[in-house]
Amino acid sequence: MNIFKSLQLILIILILTACNNQTSAYTNIDYADLKKLMANGAVLVDIRTAQEWKHTGVIAGSKTLSLFLANGKTNPDFVPQLQQLVKVDDHVIVMCRTGGRSSVASDLLTNKLGYKNVYNVNNGIMGWIKAGYPVSFTGIN
Repeated sequence: MNIFKSLQLILIILILTACNNQTSAYTNIDYADLKKLMANGAVLVDIRTAQEWKHTGVIAGSKTLSLFLANGKTNPDFVPQLQQLVKVDDHVIVMCRTGGRSSVASDLLTNKLGYKNVYNVNNGIMGWIKAGYPVSFTGIN
């Protein structure tokens, strides 16, 4: 098969995969939804690295649990620690810097770990800060 046909095949697979993934098992939310969910007992998990928490602070009441290590590798303790923190039927909100990593984590929680009530925060902590909402540096190691 020549390179052109190989590239066509890869493109078709990518398009079909993207079309199949349009419906996600988690819900993307804005900051108003985030505040309402937290007020009703949902657990906010900030999956950024410790360095990021120290740089920007976190939302008061959030749980800090890194999905990725500083070297970019996946944190091997993430899943067991998350399962101790949040049960599969609990409402869990996932947040990162801008919403990219948290969407990956939300997909992991719903499609691989069976969590049923997962919410991804659009625009992450950076959007939160830009909108003028407060952050806390209390309890960050």
